[in-house]
Amino acid sequence: MGILDYDPGPVIVGRQILRQYEIIFEASLFGENPPGLGRLRQLISQVEEMKPEKQ
Repeated sequence: MGILDYDPGPVIVGRQILRQYEIIFEASLFGENPPGLGRLRQLISQVEEMKPEKQ
């Protein structure tokens, strides 16, 4: 697989999830129950499913 064939979609999604996770983590440090926690877990599980199988 060449570099030109690479689909950056999952990487972009991953970065968005990481940013959301940072925000939620910061909120949780202050004892808040941030909205979007369930949605974040949903996204993480979707990304797990998108991972290519190890050859």
